[in-house]
Amino acid sequence: MDRPTDDRPPTGDGPPTGCFIALPEGWVGWEPDGRTPGLAYQAVLLGESDGPERGPVEASVAIVFQTVTGSNQPARMLAELPGVDAEIVELPFGTVVRRSGLRTGPAANGTAAHEPFARQYYVPVPGTSDQIAVVSCTTAPEREAEMSAVFDRLARTFTFTWS
Repeated sequence: MDRPTDDRPPTGDGPPTGCFIALPEGWVGWEPDGRTPGLAYQAVLLGESDGPERGPVEASVAIVFQTVTGSNQPARMLAELPGVDAEIVELPFGTVVRRSGLRTGPAANGTAAHEPFARQYYVPVPGTSDQIAVVSCTTAPEREAEMSAVFDRLARTFTFTWS
């Protein structure tokens, strides 16, 4: 992930070529291996470990670029998310849709539901009318209050980059 320089303008000519997000201490990030279409970046916050092995994953963030049907404007995207906890918020890079809540899915063994807390930011990609970047953050439901503020701070550091 390219870190923007102080002399780089906030927008470039045409669509951006990448993105950047500042990770706080304790987070480990990596570039994707190309197996997941649109995935631009991933990171995890690791918990404490009693031994030489890594601690458990406490939280994660992924940035995915997607094509949307229609327009990538926040008001339109919000209208497409009825019945969910979503709102339009202002962040340093512009107006986005922020969605929060529990995500239900099958457990690894297929017998129970796993419900992590997720906070997602739907960010219009500059220079396009149908592209968004989704900054998706997840953690255990019992850490929602603590991690919501962390996720908001992470989202405020997100920016697009141009080559």
